[in-house]
Amino acid sequence: MSTPNFTTNKDFSLMILESDDYRRYVCPDCGALLFSNDGSHWYCDSCDYSTDDPGDLEYEIDDLAYDDDVEFIEADLRKFSDTLRFFGVTMVPGYYTDVQAKVYAKTAGIGEGYWREDTSTADDPHDLGNSDCRYNWDLCRSEAIRKYDAEKRKVQKFVEGLRDYGMRKIVCVGIFSNGEAVYQYA
Repeated sequence: MSTPNFTTNKDFSLMILESDDYRRYVCPDCGALLFSNDGSHWYCDSCDYSTDDPGDLEYEIDDLAYDDDVEFIEADLRKFSDTLRFFGVTMVPGYYTDVQAKVYAKTAGIGEGYWREDTSTADDPHDLGNSDCRYNWDLCRSEAIRKYDAEKRKVQKFVEGLRDYGMRKIVCVGIFSNGEAVYQYA
């Protein structure tokens, strides 16, 4: 049985970094890697081969560049998450391939560094009483709701800004009965 490659957040955009963006095409004449200055014309330094459409050529994924970019983005996500009270953002691998930016709910009351996989509303101040908000965040309920909603908007704006890192926004447009998901660029 299949499963979706990515988990979706109810209130936040699904941003992914695709490994296919790190393709390095192989020259069919000599086996060297092809280079491109503008992404529209590919050439080989070792021989005189060149092409405008490398789509059918063999390729390799530049794992080092991909991993470096993921680590760079993760470092910025950690810095951003340290400024948040209710949420956090991290990079998680897809079930099959690629990575996604995952927004999680910080679990109140059990210390820093702990987070839940789901983003259920258990720590949503909209669903808690005044005493629970006071216990979890040392805020009255109305103040906790205002800060929660403001932080939610701040996180959504930050997640949308991950496009600057080369990440792409996708949406899940359907899930088949066997569990396979269909994604579309947004």
